[in-house]
Amino acid sequence: MSDISPGTVAWFEIGTTDVEDVTRFYGGLFEWRFEPRSPEYTEIVAPGGTRPIGGIFTPGDELSLSILTPDVSGDLEKIRLAGATVVKPASAPEGEGIVYARLRDPLGNPFTLYSDERQQPLEIVEGALDGFEIGTTVVDTTKGFYFECFGWTFDLDLNAPESPSPASCYNVISRDHRRIGRLVDRGLYGKDYAMPLFRVADEQSSVEKARSLGATIYSDPDDSGTRLLDPQGNRFGLTTGR
Repeated sequence: MSDISPGTVAWFEIGTTDVEDVTRFYGGLFEWRFEPRSPEYTEIVAPGGTRPIGGIFTPGDELSLSILTPDVSGDLEKIRLAGATVVKPASAPEGEGIVYARLRDPLGNPFTLYSDERQQPLEIVEGALDGFEIGTTVVDTTKGFYFECFGWTFDLDLNAPESPSPASCYNVISRDHRRIGRLVDRGLYGKDYAMPLFRVADEQSSVEKARSLGATIYSDPDDSGTRLLDPQGNRFGLTTGR
């Protein structure tokens, strides 16, 4: 997903009241570098990368995906009418070339709508953002919302495990015929979430390192994908890109 266009998840943000705890965990796990832009915002650079891949802001208490658009203010009303809740209206920090708004989708998942004059193609290196996963308890609502707002399409993932999670539970998310993420049907009593996937070379060793730093595993034993909770309770996943 190195090429980006409007409607692409091209950034992520971690809201926290304890920046030091976030940098300790993710710096230890992915060897991220941290570059403060203001007292309230720190940008994240993956090892081997040349530009930021996400940010940490304070105060806050959750991790969210950020979706690129050329016109944040112009898109807000359409997205609100599609079922989103606007948490923070469009804002443009002075002199930064960024416009953003924070929202929640119809099932309560936080996301940020943003434009950035500096935006360049993503660098897919170890520790970088490499896709995302949405878990939903109401599949039709989730599909309808993201298709209407961002043009995402959903196709059954025929490579998903047949048992105990049938292939019908998994969908490849695409935009402009390019795979950008995945959707998982969590069932009526499951949990709704939207989480980033980070590129690693060795999934198992990364899981063990994450555990040693305070993460917990919450994947089902026979489920596909490695899903974790960081020490603050934020969900994230690992991918080798295969």
